[in-house]
Amino acid sequence: MLRVAAGTGERASFCLERGDRRAESPFLYVAGTEDASRGQARLELALVEPVERAPGDAEAARMVIDGVRTAIDGCDPDDALERLHAAYSNLSRWLLGQNRANGNRRKIFLGLTCLVRCGDDLFVAQVPPGQALIRQDGRLFAFPKLRSWSPAFQPSRTYDLPNPLGLRELTAPQAHYSRIERGDLLAVVSSSIASRLEPLEEELLDAAGIEDVIDTLADASARLGVVGGVAGIIAA
Repeated sequence: MLRVAAGTGERASFCLERGDRRAESPFLYVAGTEDASRGQARLELALVEPVERAPGDAEAARMVIDGVRTAIDGCDPDDALERLHAAYSNLSRWLLGQNRANGNRRKIFLGLTCLVRCGDDLFVAQVPPGQALIRQDGRLFAFPKLRSWSPAFQPSRTYDLPNPLGLRELTAPQAHYSRIERGDLLAVVSSSIASRLEPLEEELLDAAGIEDVIDTLADASARLGVVGGVAGIIAA
């Protein structure tokens, strides 16, 4: 487990591969505390999740994260949402080209969940699979809803989910906005773990801090037989 503590907040990652803990993962990005430009946009958390594992997906995930960082970090807050949308389309177009060029090789389709901070403003952008969580004001906000992972879930309305990266030339993420305050917890979580979290919602709300959240995820993964997945958490 990689944990960084600093005056601007505490950050942690939980990476599980084939049942073993790892210090880091190419599918997860957690921003450090260094060079944080106050007031400017910054990618705080990013989760890249393959729809199915395929050769080269780890390298593609690194390229995707680098692409979002290049598009977002240091830009004017007024431009952040437009740049975020453009980054998703540009990266989907790039990955589609890679898939076409690879002939008979298994295609790579990637979910991408990003949390971008501009001062106290937070943007969540997502093409599935993937999970974003925000704990604030004594409530846990989940994108998508945690119960949506249940096979019995029936949405209250019909809607089209965005395409994963690499499937179409253009893709538009679902975007959400929030104001955050010191002490709020922000997280991205792989669907392999997120699909088990609904019964643990109260436990996540009661967790004293990041270390308790990480312990909850680790215990749930071990108890429920989850052998692969990642989570990144930041205290605002």
